Amino acid sequence: LDPDLLQSVVRQATIQCRAEGCGFYLCDPERGQNTLLATQNLPKEPWDEVLLKEMIDSRQAVIKTLPDQSVLMAAPLVWQEAVRGLLIVFVSKPGRTIRHRDLAIIQSLADLTASVAQQNERLARMTTQFRTLHAIDVALTSSLELDHVLNLILEKAAELVSAEHGSLRHLEPETGNLVL
Repeated sequence: LDPDLLQSVVRQATIQCRAEGCGFYLCDPERGQNTLLATQNLPKEPWDEVLLKEMIDSRQAVIKTLPDQSVLMAAPLVWQEAVRGLLIVFVSKPGRTIRHRDLAIIQSLADLTASVAQQNERLARMTTQFRTLHAIDVALTSSLELDHVLNLILEKAAELVSAEHGSLRHLEPETGNLVL
């Protein structure tokens, strides 16, 4: 995720919700790690790891009132069936009414950020595919050795689909048999 995008998201969440501060965490579900990547007006994190884990595990937008009467609103970024990020907005003014509109705003920002992350993943995959196809194209136009070209095509195709093994076969038109 682009740091400038994340900084813009936390800035907008802070402004739109008239909050004191905001933070964005990148969540690594496999390692159980959460990394604070962007903040707006947060000199320190006004929550602890237990509360952070609880908000991530909920997998939905939540409002939490802390013992000092400050309020947290959190919205998860979910993609590929896992929470990959968390947007948290901090309101420290006692008695401030949190509206459903505020929660909807941060969930929309979280969803938008997740969508951008998915598009970035897709573009990275497509870039890898285009580079592979370009390497094959260069081999086809620069070599007259059929074995070399076929081996390169097979190698690049296996890389592209993350295969450990592969084979290239020729269809014999007369018999319909595939020949290695």
